[in-house]
Amino acid sequence: MLKFLFSLSFLILLQFLGFSQIDTNRYNLSFKHVENNIPRGWKIDGSMFSDYQATNNGSDTTIFSIKNKGLSPDEVGFVYFDIDDNFAGKKLTLYADISTDSIVSDGSAGLYLSLMPKVDIMNMLGNKVNGTTDWNNYGISINLNPKETKKIRIGIYVIGKGTAKFKNLKILVDDIDYSKSSVYQPKILSDSIYNFNSHVPDFELTSERIKRIKLTGQVLGLLKYFHPQVMVGKWDMDTELFKFFPSILKNQSALEFEQEIIGWIDQFGVFNKLNTLNQPETDSIKLKADHTWIDKLDFSSGLKQKLKDLTMAEKGDTNVYVSYFGSATNVSLNEYKYASVSKSDVGFRLLGLFRYWNTIQYYYPYRYLIDTPWDLELEKFIPTFVAANTEAKLDRAYLQLFSKINDTHAFSELSDYYHRGVFGKRRVNFSTKLVENNLVINSLGADSVGLSKSIQVGDVIQSIGGIRVSERIKVLRPFIAASNEVVAMRDLSQRLTQTNADSLELRISNGNKERTITVPTYSFEEVRPFQQDTRPYYLIDANIAYLNIGNFVEDDFEDFIKILEASKGLILDFRGYPKIYSHELFAKYLFSKKSEYVKFSSNMGFRPGEFRFSYSSFLKHEGAPLYKGKVIVLINEDTQSASEYQVMALRQSANVTVVGSTTAGADGNISWIPLPFGYRTAFSALGVYYPDGTETQGLGIIPDIKVELKVKDVRNHHDPYLAKALQLINK
Repeated sequence: MLKFLFSLSFLILLQFLGFSQIDTNRYNLSFKHVENNIPRGWKIDGSMFSDYQATNNGSDTTIFSIKNKGLSPDEVGFVYFDIDDNFAGKKLTLYADISTDSIVSDGSAGLYLSLMPKVDIMNMLGNKVNGTTDWNNYGISINLNPKETKKIRIGIYVIGKGTAKFKNLKILVDDIDYSKSSVYQPKILSDSIYNFNSHVPDFELTSERIKRIKLTGQVLGLLKYFHPQVMVGKWDMDTELFKFFPSILKNQSALEFEQEIIGWIDQFGVFNKLNTLNQPETDSIKLKADHTWIDKLDFSSGLKQKLKDLTMAEKGDTNVYVSYFGSATNVSLNEYKYASVSKSDVGFRLLGLFRYWNTIQYYYPYRYLIDTPWDLELEKFIPTFVAANTEAKLDRAYLQLFSKINDTHAFSELSDYYHRGVFGKRRVNFSTKLVENNLVINSLGADSVGLSKSIQVGDVIQSIGGIRVSERIKVLRPFIAASNEVVAMRDLSQRLTQTNADSLELRISNGNKERTITVPTYSFEEVRPFQQDTRPYYLIDANIAYLNIGNFVEDDFEDFIKILEASKGLILDFRGYPKIYSHELFAKYLFSKKSEYVKFSSNMGFRPGEFRFSYSSFLKHEGAPLYKGKVIVLINEDTQSASEYQVMALRQSANVTVVGSTTAGADGNISWIPLPFGYRTAFSALGVYYPDGTETQGLGIIPDIKVELKVKDVRNHHDPYLAKALQLINK
């Protein structure tokens, strides 16, 4: 079975490339050379469901066909060729002519590219090449990453029953035939030893070493984001960090180490220092760069001055480590991910800590909402990351670190998506929710019907495995990244019933009596999704229009408007994540004038660490609103990010009343931080504020009319939010 995974990889520091010629004689892209019906050099995945055939009808073109007899999408006919050459370039493209014959609707044929080990994968699953089709030319591309790539795999495949034929394969490097390309070689051959091993030995941690490791991590960030010669990519700073590590670990005086730090900075070249920085209008600055950590250093004034000079370095606009997402202006971080490195490598673990700390220090618009000084968090986590020499320990270390920035957008993909090494590999097949400080069974899944005699929706779980829920919350709370406690409890409620055991003992109360039951647990893959109402809209009481923003798409709009125009009230339910920009669709129905509803703080174009109010968004309808009825917007802790953004817009209408409870408090576009071991985490990278500068981050959206969900509401299948909306409309 193919593992079709998608991830981003970036190519930086091309100045390190050396070149040698490609040996094209080893390639068999034309399928011309055939042995036992398989093109020479190509290998079969081992599928027992497929037949393979190479044919040449007297022309120069050989056609290779894969006939897959399996019915399931898990049954794949896959043929691949491994390229040991590591191309020197930015982009690799694979083209082929493909025709298909009777491939089932849930199957597909296509091309495959993989940078190995674990660097990046690309395929054609999104194209859905199936059915019966004539010859068409297809292509896929992948960003090359020579530093981390040991082997390139190209492939062709058929998923599900049917036949596909392939011919005229071509490989391009940077849109030029691969035969004219070259093989990557590092200019400094000795540096390549750090690509998959930091060569930092395990070491005893002392207070002095913690101080030196901390300073090194902070200086690393200054060099990457402020030093003009480092920024343009003359050095691979991950490698330079590992090369400097012996200076941290060797026995020497504080003065001797300080001289080594100064020498490390000086080796990257001289720079021009600005006397002053351009100062914008005071009211445009939302967050100033914070270099106060320099003054707190326990080192000489000479070193501190050198670091301050670095923050004032004159620099260009290019930084190989940082770019921005177009009009959105949130940061894009271009870093190696080192997916195949061993987690026992302490150097790479500390690299991950440094990379995260510096990203938040210089590119997080809500840095001022972090509870404790950020430099103290770096110091505190150094021992944690040094000790985190297993997958589970490292996951725990990262989750605790991510939680410190108080951002619900700080979700992460570590050793696995569900963080099973921290919370447990199994879960129950019903959902729970923390209501009035009680863990309540919120819904029963399709697989929990057999439990209906022992548990009911609305039952309160008092203890799990003999441990009271309140105690379990205290233990797990440090691993939950959340902008506020409302959303922390939302996310924690599902983690509380994760376990490694095949069953869980639960102490349950239904309000009258308590009982102890044992329920089975399942792997995440075994639990089927809970049934939900998928209707995008419907009428309530014949004259109130209800719209579920999580199901509504633009194709529904025309039919919905017919219902809306005949209604006396509209309920927009934002207790979920929207699929479209609904506030723009409804602007002419709710607004009478151009309305500013949000402004943004961004770092693009400014020095690292500084955020300014850069632009605003408006709803632009002019004229009387087309809808005259009452409009109620429903919110709760599930209203997050794009939902919060749209509610901010809609509540600018005088005809809109926001009803519910505090939202997640995580607004703005996210950016991802690539981390060693193939990990990554996100954060809110664009500041979002009301026109008067009031923030939603952390605070969430405060409703005009507050509604609280109670345990009895869950037990009685009662929606108090919707009930309040109906009451207001019918008043």
